Amino acid sequence: GVFFVSVMVLTFGQSTLYGAFPLFCESVLNYSPRDVGLLFMYMGFVGVIVQGVIIRRLSGRVPDRALFQTGTLLMFSGMALIPFAASKTGLLFFLTVMSVGASLNMPAVQSIISKSAGVNRVGSTMGQMQAFAGLGRMSGPVWGGFFYGLNFRLPFILTASVLACLFLVTFKLQKRT
Repeated sequence: GVFFVSVMVLTFGQSTLYGAFPLFCESVLNYSPRDVGLLFMYMGFVGVIVQGVIIRRLSGRVPDRALFQTGTLLMFSGMALIPFAASKTGLLFFLTVMSVGASLNMPAVQSIISKSAGVNRVGSTMGQMQAFAGLGRMSGPVWGGFFYGLNFRLPFILTASVLACLFLVTFKLQKRT
């Protein structure tokens, strides 16, 4: 239910960057395609560190829901601040916050989903989760490009707003369970 939709929203949030971020970097920050590629590489590097080192140390000590919520909070905070970056240092900081969040929340929500599936349904459940992720990957770049065309800050702020709503919904779920 709600965690499948969460996967879609999180993937959508990350995919929005593919449509809007290169345009923002080129037209607002005057970055070259090479610079944009290096920034994407940097975000990937942050993801490798978080998922390869930090998650491994936190897993079992910190509940999956707490990792998911913390990641979502960081992701929407970083996303909302990206279009206000006044320097390369500021941009790198905001990208780091967003990337750490994205790298925390996706493994956590995947763990929640797989643990909630019955033993005989793990494969089909994970397949359904990937279908929801595909919806996010499909719609994010279109959303990012469309809203960028209206105002360069819109895709980041609107996506952060959607992620903030997800955070609030999962926080309410946590209180009920």
